[in-house]
Amino acid sequence: MKKKPRKKLGNPDVGLSDEQIEQLNQEFFQNYYSDYFGTKLVLIGSMFSNPSNFMSIVEENEIEIGVYKTKQSIESSEIEKFAKLELSILYYHCIETFLRLFLGFTSCNKSVWLELSRDTNYKNFKMKAEKIANDNYSFLGNDIDKLILNTLYGLDIFDRFEIPSDIDEIQSVKTLKEWLFFASKELLQVYEYNSFKHGMTVYSDKSGFSLSGDDGITIAEQGDCLIYLNKFIENERYKWRKCFVFTPLDYRAVVIQILQGLISNMITVGKARCNIDTYGAEVIFVGSSPKVFYEQVKTKNPFGAMIESCAVELQYYAKKK
Repeated sequence: MKKKPRKKLGNPDVGLSDEQIEQLNQEFFQNYYSDYFGTKLVLIGSMFSNPSNFMSIVEENEIEIGVYKTKQSIESSEIEKFAKLELSILYYHCIETFLRLFLGFTSCNKSVWLELSRDTNYKNFKMKAEKIANDNYSFLGNDIDKLILNTLYGLDIFDRFEIPSDIDEIQSVKTLKEWLFFASKELLQVYEYNSFKHGMTVYSDKSGFSLSGDDGITIAEQGDCLIYLNKFIENERYKWRKCFVFTPLDYRAVVIQILQGLISNMITVGKARCNIDTYGAEVIFVGSSPKVFYEQVKTKNPFGAMIESCAVELQYYAKKK
């Protein structure tokens, strides 16, 4: 028996009233917590700064969440381990939020909330990230430079905000594109983020490696890193390897802070477009690319390169001949 062809379902946007769209926009922008990442960064930072002091405050009081009540004691070393991992996960969460919001705003016809709710297919989202990572913005339409400036800085709607005198418009677009490229590139390598989300094993620890040649030159990397397992293809088969990501924790904190600012910018711009009061709001202008901040915290090896990650193949039995 032949299957009946699946009936194409109608577009859910058809027939939505203008009043409903306006109500959705008002509700979205008035309730969006744009300082989420900044607030969480402060809390994680307080764990880093003094885990013993942080835990003593927790131990002094009973924890209450509605009917749930408990009193806990956690070792300082466990608090520090948790904070390191949480900062790394927050880093990827912030990057994904920044990109999804940017795509939601630049693709939006009527409601950003609808646009974000519509784009739930990760493959489609990944495809757009790949295009941005290849400096391809054609899927967003024409005059991309102006679209980026207006989305992230709101220059077309705010008379009181101007690009700082030491940063011209061309440089501003170039810098913002570098942040979009960086975010897309990082998102395409988020195995450690997704492995944590899906309950697989990823952990933070101090580790490193050292390679020396006959010429006496040594390449080494040592410090905090994320460690996880993934598959790779070799000789027409899959193999396992252990991966180490050496992105410094302080750099991740800086990235979160900057992207938090750009996220807040988009929400402020969105409020203004929907005639929601933005009195006292500020727009954050980013003057440097991610590379500039990275070079400030990373140490170069004798070849002038900076090691971001490495991988070691797991041990296998030799094939019998």
